[in-house]
Amino acid sequence: PRLGEYGLIIGLGIVGNLAAQLGMLCGARMAAWETLPFRIGIAKACGIGDCFDVKAVDAVAATQTLTAGYGIEFAIFAFGGSAGRAYESTSACMCQSEDGHMMGRVVLVGGCELTLKGGAWNGNIDIRASSRSRPGYHDPAYELGRDYPKVFVPFDTRRNVAEILRLIAEKRLQVDPMTTHRMPLERCDEAADLLLAAPDSALGVIFQMGSEQ
Repeated sequence: PRLGEYGLIIGLGIVGNLAAQLGMLCGARMAAWETLPFRIGIAKACGIGDCFDVKAVDAVAATQTLTAGYGIEFAIFAFGGSAGRAYESTSACMCQSEDGHMMGRVVLVGGCELTLKGGAWNGNIDIRASSRSRPGYHDPAYELGRDYPKVFVPFDTRRNVAEILRLIAEKRLQVDPMTTHRMPLERCDEAADLLLAAPDSALGVIFQMGSEQ
C-alpha cells in the first residue's frame, strides 16, 4: 500500500482488521466489506471508518463513490470459502484502463477458494497469494538463532513481528477492541470452538496463565 492509493479489505476478522489498519498507516485510503455487523462495529472502534455491510448496502456502489469513480488499486481477501462472487464484485471496483481492462492487484490472504479463467477475463489484475510472514517462517535453523543476511533480507519474520509490537505499543495499531474474551490457557479447546461457532460475538481471545479474569 502506498500513500493515496485506494484499497479494499474483504473480511473483517483479525487478519482483515489488521490489514486495513496497516494499509491506513501506509497512507492508503481503505474500504472494507463484511457480512457481520458485530465485526463492522469492532473495525470502526479500531479507526476503520469506511466499512460496508454487503448484506445491507450496495457495497460496489458505495466503494465506487468512496473512490470518486477512480477505482481501487488493490484488494485483500481475508476470509474463507468461495471467493467467486467477491472477485466479481471486486473487479467491478478496480481501476480501468482506457481500453476497459481492469487494473490493480488482488491478494488472497484468507483460506478462500477462487477459480480463474485465462485470456482477457482477468483484464490486467495481478493476482497474488500470501500465507507467510516473510523469510524465517517455519525455518527451524532460523527459529533457533540463525540470522539471514540483513542486506539481502531486510524484512524477515522477526523484524515484521518486532515492528507490529512497536505499533501496538505506540497505540498506532489498535488491537484492544478486537479482544472479546479472556480465558485460561487450559480452555484453549473451548476458545477454538467458540470462535468457530460464534463469529458474530467472538473475535479475539487472550489466553491467560492461571485463573480466568
